[in-house]
Amino acid sequence: MTKRPSHYPTTPSPKKQAYKKSNHPPRKKYQSPRTITAKYPAQPSEISTTTTPTITTIPSLPYDKSNYLALDCEMVGTGPDGQKSACARVCIVNYNRHILLDTFVKVSEPVTDYRTFVSGVRACDIESDRAVSLVNCRHVVRELLDGKVLIGHGLKNDLQALGLTHPWFNVRDTAKYEPYMTTAPAPGGGGGVITGGGMKRRQTLQARKLKDLALQKLGVEIQVEGREHSPVEDAIAALELYKLASKKWEKLMEYKINKTRKIEEQREELQRRERASSMSSTDDGCGCSTDSSDVPTTTTNVWTKGRNHFRGSRLRVS
Repeated sequence: MTKRPSHYPTTPSPKKQAYKKSNHPPRKKYQSPRTITAKYPAQPSEISTTTTPTITTIPSLPYDKSNYLALDCEMVGTGPDGQKSACARVCIVNYNRHILLDTFVKVSEPVTDYRTFVSGVRACDIESDRAVSLVNCRHVVRELLDGKVLIGHGLKNDLQALGLTHPWFNVRDTAKYEPYMTTAPAPGGGGGVITGGGMKRRQTLQARKLKDLALQKLGVEIQVEGREHSPVEDAIAALELYKLASKKWEKLMEYKINKTRKIEEQREELQRRERASSMSSTDDGCGCSTDSSDVPTTTTNVWTKGRNHFRGSRLRVS
């Protein structure tokens, strides 16, 4: 092997450096959230409003801390064997842990299981004069949550028991936040994914218990076995879990909101083009009219494809 001469240049010439910079620009650091968001599109969840949010209804991030509230409810059982849950106590705290609402709720149906060992609710609590009706409680909670960011654990059950909904972009549910969830084999046990190491069983995300998250992430022990649950403690625990991941969480929500806003703009543009195309095809210059059934309606199809493509499916928008 010949030895390289001492006068051999160790660095490329300026001409080569200029060529390299022009043809090989430095790679920018990937700033988007994790690819898991592609599987969970920015669409209204089970606790969202009945109408699809428009561009004007979705606010911009970040929010002020005064707009964050945490909610937790305690349930009692109604119906056969107490299998149906009814709201019996509601608690709401603000960002600074101050209690804004803590009240018992009267249950209109006969209670068959008070679940006192968990809920801490007794017959004297919901039958006393200090308990409010579900209608009044719903009105107060709706007023408090209006325009606020709602934090909690398993909010779908709490809101369903209250008979309320909340916009998906204003919900921070620690039971559905992917870093706080655990993986488990997909139900059914069938199927898998072939990888380099062989067949890998499909996995699904599952929510973890609030007490486990509080102990692991916060070092706080709540819902101690043999002791009644406190909705104040549970609401504060969910609030502190959100604070722990607030920066990454808000970046993720900002990505989803911007993606939804972009999809809304594309859908409105498609609708505008279809209306213009329909108007132009109605009068084609020879006095002939075109039936509206002959005009292709592609808005729904493209919207569906775009949504499925965002979810990571194999459909592609042409």
